[in-house]
Amino acid sequence: MKFLGKIKNLERKDWCLLIALFLSTSIIFYFSFHPGLSWDEASYLLQARNLYYHGEYAPEYSRPPIFSFIIYIFYLFGGYNKVLARIVPIVFGVLSSILIFLFVKKVFDKTAAVFAFVFFILSPFYILLSSRILTESVSWFFLCSSIFAFWYAEKKDSVKNHLLAGGLTAITFLTRYQLGTLAIAFVVYHLFFKRNHKILYFIIAMLITLTPWLMFSKEKCGSFVCLLLDNFSAATTSNVPFYYYLVTFLGAIGFIAPIVIYGFVKNYKNRFLILLALFILILIVGLTLMSSKQFRFIMVILPCLAIIASTFPKSKWVVLVIGLILLNLIAGIFISYFYFVYPDHLLIREAALMAKDMVGKNETLMSNVPTVVEYFSDIKTLWLPANETKFNNSVKENHVKLVLLSFSYPSKIFSLIYGKFVPKDIPYMQTIESYNEVLHIKKDDQAETIIYKIV
Repeated sequence: MKFLGKIKNLERKDWCLLIALFLSTSIIFYFSFHPGLSWDEASYLLQARNLYYHGEYAPEYSRPPIFSFIIYIFYLFGGYNKVLARIVPIVFGVLSSILIFLFVKKVFDKTAAVFAFVFFILSPFYILLSSRILTESVSWFFLCSSIFAFWYAEKKDSVKNHLLAGGLTAITFLTRYQLGTLAIAFVVYHLFFKRNHKILYFIIAMLITLTPWLMFSKEKCGSFVCLLLDNFSAATTSNVPFYYYLVTFLGAIGFIAPIVIYGFVKNYKNRFLILLALFILILIVGLTLMSSKQFRFIMVILPCLAIIASTFPKSKWVVLVIGLILLNLIAGIFISYFYFVYPDHLLIREAALMAKDMVGKNETLMSNVPTVVEYFSDIKTLWLPANETKFNNSVKENHVKLVLLSFSYPSKIFSLIYGKFVPKDIPYMQTIESYNEVLHIKKDDQAETIIYKIV
C-alpha cells in the first residue's frame, strides 16, 4: 500500500523520467542481443575472457583496460556468461543518466535535471552505443563522476575532493585514452579561476592511480607511454578533413543540437558550462591531431551536451523541444536497426565457427580481423602480415592452416559513423587467391568472407 501511495504522489516530472527510462531501456534491450560482433566488441570480450580463464590482459595490450576489467568483474560474480557482458553497457548507461540528473538538480534545478536526463537517455547514439559491447557507456559514467567531483573540489577548495577528482580522472582516461584531455581542461580551468596549489593534489592522485598501468606499459613494450602511442597510431583514416570534429561534434546529440547552442549562448557566463565547453574544445583539438578520425570518438561528450542543452529557458520552445526529443528517439531506433541487421558481423561469425572445426590442435588461423575470429573460434588467430614475404614466413613458423578474410562495402553513412570500411586492398591478394584452396566464400552487397586452406 505504501508503494502504491508513492506512485500516486509522483509528480509529472517524475513520470517523464520513468517513461523516458522505460522507452530507452526497452529499445536498448531489444537491440542488445545480436549474435554478431564488431572488431572492437570482440576485442574487449576476448580481453575479458582471457582475464577470466588465464589471468592475463591479452592479446591487445594497447587497448584501454577499464572496460574489459569491468566485464571480468561481472564474470567473477556471475560466471563466464555472454549475457552479463551485454548487460554491462546498459547498466553503466543508466547509472550515467542518474548521475546527470542528480548533479544538474543540485547545480541548477529539478526541471533542468529532467531535461538533461531525457536529452541524454533518448539521444540516438546513447541508444545505439548502450546496446553494443563498447566503452562509451562506461566512459560516460566515469566522465560524469570526474567532472562532478572536480566541480565540487573547486567549489569547496578541499584537498580531499581534489584527490578524489584526480583518481576518477585517471580511471576515466583508462576507459578511453582520448579522455586524457579532461585533465588538461581541469588544469586550465583551475589556472583561470583558482590559481592555488590544490591542483597539485589532483595531479598527484592522477599519477598514483595511473602507476599500475604505466608499469604494465613499461613491462610490455619498454616505455611508460608506448601502449598509449601504439593505440593512437594503430589506424589512419583517409579522406577526412582536419576540421571534421569541429563541424560534427554537435551531431552526437542529434536533433537537440540547436538547443545546445541556444542554452550555452543564454548562459555562457555560468562557470560550470564554461568548464564543459572548455573540455569539449580541448577534446576536439586532441581528436583533430589524431591520424584516425571516426564519429564514434566524439560520442564521449554526449553527457556534456545534454547538460548544456538543459539550461535553455523553459518558458519558451517546450513544445518544439519535445518534438525534437521524439525525433531523436525515432533516429535512435533507425540507427540501431541499421547496425543490428548489418551482415558483416554475422558473416564473420559464421566463417569463424566453420574454421573452428577445420583446424587441428597445434594449428593456427590467420585473418585481417583476428580478434573477431579468435573470439568465436577460440583458436589462436594471427594478424595478416603486411607483405608477402612475412606472410609466407609466418605461415611456416606458426603452422597456419587457414586464412580467413573479411571485407566490408558499407554505405557512405555507415562508414562515416563507424569507420568500418575495409577495402579489398591486401597487396598480395593475388598470391593468396592463386596458391591456396577456397574452402568457403559468402558474399552479399555489403560484405564478403572467404576461407582459404593453405596448400
